[in-house]
Amino acid sequence: MFDVLDKGSVFVCDTNGPGEVPPARYDNWVRYRHKATGRAVTHINAHAVASIESAGRPEDLPRTRCAEAQFQNLKDLAVAKSDHNGVVATFSIQN
Repeated sequence: MFDVLDKGSVFVCDTNGPGEVPPARYDNWVRYRHKATGRAVTHINAHAVASIESAGRPEDLPRTRCAEAQFQNLKDLAVAKSDHNGVVATFSIQN
């Protein structure tokens, strides 16, 4: 149904600081061409940081800054990959 035109991953940050677990965060993307119509669409996927708050307020933690950087990068990536074609973004939350 689709052909893969291009793909990549962008390293964003180490979640809890360099070398700490959980692992690093990446924003991933794949550009597809729909075989029947020739239309291109880019799918962006990321695994977001699960918790950046305490009692409903953001904490000043490395993972908080990581989450902010990741979502800014996702926004920038969506704009860069749009090329007047569709962009679909999906996220999952994991610790």
